[in-house]
Amino acid sequence: MKILHLKKEAEPHLLKGIPATHPVYSIYYVLVNNFPNRKDGNIRVKDTVDSLLTKKRKIYMYVGLNEERTEKYVIVDCNNNLDFGDEKLYTFCLKDYEIPSYTPEQYALCPQIKVKMSFKDCPDCCTIDLVVNPFYSDKSESNYDSKDQYYLDTGIFTNFYQQGILDIGGKQVFINESKSTDFSLPCPYEPINAKSTYRFYQLGDTISPLSYSLGDTISLVDRKIYIRAFDNNKLYLDEIGAALDSSRVGSYLPDLYSTDLSDSATVYLNRLMKDKYVFIDFWGSWCGPCIATLPKLKEFYQKVKDRDDVLVMGIALEHKKDVDKLRKIIKENEVEWMNVWNDFSTRKSLSSVHGKLLVESFPTYMIVDKDGKIVYKDTSMFKTQEAVGQFMKLIGY
Repeated sequence: MKILHLKKEAEPHLLKGIPATHPVYSIYYVLVNNFPNRKDGNIRVKDTVDSLLTKKRKIYMYVGLNEERTEKYVIVDCNNNLDFGDEKLYTFCLKDYEIPSYTPEQYALCPQIKVKMSFKDCPDCCTIDLVVNPFYSDKSESNYDSKDQYYLDTGIFTNFYQQGILDIGGKQVFINESKSTDFSLPCPYEPINAKSTYRFYQLGDTISPLSYSLGDTISLVDRKIYIRAFDNNKLYLDEIGAALDSSRVGSYLPDLYSTDLSDSATVYLNRLMKDKYVFIDFWGSWCGPCIATLPKLKEFYQKVKDRDDVLVMGIALEHKKDVDKLRKIIKENEVEWMNVWNDFSTRKSLSSVHGKLLVESFPTYMIVDKDGKIVYKDTSMFKTQEAVGQFMKLIGY
């Protein structure tokens, strides 16, 4: 799921059906990108951001609060007729902000909606699937101008794509293509272009697939595949040799190197792991779900920290400029177990920790036995307890 960046509407008088019963409200919108098709995927000079704002390619959303500040209301203009009066009004209890973020309990309260859009060069209406998260905010409550502004903030997420199927030696690999953009939602009919990213997976995979771009080299079904080119909404891939997949359960760890948090020295991880049961938490200072799991991991660590045959390790994926932020989070949360880090820019390299172990979703938990074999790997903060349980069972606790 991708978060869409919402903007506040400066001219709400253009919209009909705005409820008159709520004393505090805001109107937001997200742009939908339907640029004229170009093979390079770039915006034409005349299609500047300012000019796009004047075009009716927006999805509008109303968010209001009641006078008692006990309820929050959300309406999305799903039929794109600039009228909230014929749409469903969703009501949320502000007490539900107490539900922890990134949990199934919170997601269960997030409505899934379908927005219909039509464009001049796409005469048939296309449907865009969205998820509204009324409890989403991109900063802490203290950083808002007021409590009302904090409650009015709302998140919209999307997860649509084109899909193709690649056959490698009789094995099917699914390829999901989507667009990366900072300020708009791509039209589903827009063909493959320079903004396209690709996720490759096979049925039965339990780990979220990595995201790749043109020019990347990846490992698929024990083969090295080069993402070479695109043309006429087709993707061209080259097989360039054999590749050993060391990321799956049952594989033995390859040589892994990370960076020490204290002195930036290179750390050979395999030496630290030798003859130990190892629990690895792949995380980052930028990852909200990762930080939310720290209390559970702290409780787990207290039970195993005195075992000489056990190693609990955090491997953070960070931009170099954010390493101090990582150190601060570790200190503030009283994280006692060993932590190292790897540079974000190397995450897709087949020689990096994250590239070799195919880790891009966070948190990802991995368990390695005393022989250096991966015995468990999964990615979800909802699986923290499961991962911990598997490790405790492995060590006979």
